[in-house]
Amino acid sequence: MQNYFYITIALLFLLLTQKQKNNVYQAVIPQNVTVSDAPNLVFVEGGRFHMGNTPYKEPLYPYREVEISSFYIGKYEVTMKEFKEFVDATGYRSSINLRPRYVQATGAGGRNLSSWEYDEAGNKRPLEEYSKYPVILVSWHDAIAYCNWLSEKTGHKYRLPTEAEWEYAARSGKYQDNYFFSGGNNSDSVGCCQSGILYGYLCPIGSKSPNALGIYDMHGNVSEWCYDWLNTTAENRHGAWKYPEGSFFKDPVFENDSTKQKIRRGASFSSGNLINIYARTALYPDACTVSIGFRVVREL
Repeated sequence: MQNYFYITIALLFLLLTQKQKNNVYQAVIPQNVTVSDAPNLVFVEGGRFHMGNTPYKEPLYPYREVEISSFYIGKYEVTMKEFKEFVDATGYRSSINLRPRYVQATGAGGRNLSSWEYDEAGNKRPLEEYSKYPVILVSWHDAIAYCNWLSEKTGHKYRLPTEAEWEYAARSGKYQDNYFFSGGNNSDSVGCCQSGILYGYLCPIGSKSPNALGIYDMHGNVSEWCYDWLNTTAENRHGAWKYPEGSFFKDPVFENDSTKQKIRRGASFSSGNLINIYARTALYPDACTVSIGFRVVREL
């Protein structure tokens, strides 16, 4: 009987020890974030990956090894509802409010638009649809203003993703899916885009399949502003990216504004020929179009 008693005590000790270990492990691994007053977030564990494409050809980026620190990224693109909360709380006037402009609207030709409240066809979006669709007609400056407000509101640091963070998340982070698109090789299953399957219009957020991290619409729907300035100088294309064997870039971000253009990634419903995982384009930071929106990053 004594033996059984000691065996039982030993088993209980092992179970309690294992439970404590599990609790400690769970406590140090950040979880996805779902809250009512900010965009839903997905945790992206840091790591190294090969960014860009080889052979190098504009508008792609040279192939090189990059190391990324862990971060959170928006599960979806920022919606009209979320952007409206910012506008209502601050009285913010967006770039297109301050300077109405002639915009190429889908299926309707050019139209003079004066607000982010319009849809891609140049019509006012019904209020009840604000939570379903990504905000469009917002400049890079508008996206930065939203992130700054969200940071002040929540006490966490929000910002736009760097181009490297965006591609790392699109490639499913440490899982590094070897797909042509974010989440698969079938563009119709992972993104709302015009290439092959002619949507021509935005889709509600999350309509397509996510990637392995559970992030939606990294391709199609709207192309997304990144923090970086465009880097196209010959030195940086063919010189700076030549690095010694075994070295890598740590959390790269290009902050030289010599080109005066900001990076956007992920293509859109109207630019399906650019929806592959490494394609990139750029526009001036005050640009507002029906095919550009953004998603946020939250620092740890």
